[in-house]
Amino acid sequence: MKHLILGFALFALSACASLQPSPASCTSAKVDGMSCEACAMAITQNLKKLPSVKDVKIDVTTGNIDIYSNDNISISSESIKSIVDKSGFKFVSLNPKCSL
Repeated sequence: MKHLILGFALFALSACASLQPSPASCTSAKVDGMSCEACAMAITQNLKKLPSVKDVKIDVTTGNIDIYSNDNISISSESIKSIVDKSGFKFVSLNPKCSL
């Protein structure tokens, strides 16, 4: 019985791990001017309008945005800057790697 439970637990963990976005498909940026979750939601909604964007993770306190794309497609810094600016915030830079 222990082996069956352990086997099921390992299967469940491996299934959950496979749902995580690949680090190779992540573009990260730094943004200034966000002060609340509504700020993050505005940027998230606008970034998700891009057809290649799969998910967006934002840390309001640090201003870091991780943008996960489909099929390892990278999002250009110009696209990110344009969307951040249109959302009312200041694009600072691309980060060397995803942080969230």
